[in-house]
Amino acid sequence: MNPENVAAIKNRFLELFVFRRPAQDERDLELCDCFNRKHFIVGTHQRALDLLEKYQPGDFHGPALYAYVISALGKNASLVEEVTSDQEHYMRIHRLAAKYNV
Repeated sequence: MNPENVAAIKNRFLELFVFRRPAQDERDLELCDCFNRKHFIVGTHQRALDLLEKYQPGDFHGPALYAYVISALGKNASLVEEVTSDQEHYMRIHRLAAKYNV
C-alpha cells in the first residue's frame, strides 16, 4: 500500500452504510487509481450547491457553516469547470453568496 494512503486512513475514518453491494469485479481494483481530495471536491460540488439552494440561512446553526461551504465552492470552482466543462456553477455560487450575504 502507498504510505500516503496508510497515513490518511490512520488520520480519519469514513463511515457509510452500503444498501447493496455494487456489481463490481474485484480484479478492477488492480486497475483503479487512488481516490483523492480532488475526486471528493468534484463529486460533492453539485450536491453542496443543491443543498444550499434548498435551505435558507436560518436553517443552519450559524453563519460560519454556510459561509465555509460557499467559500470552498468558490475556491474550487475552476477545478470543477476543468473536469465537467460546466460554467453554470459560477452563477449558482454568486446567487448563493448573495442569498446568504457572504
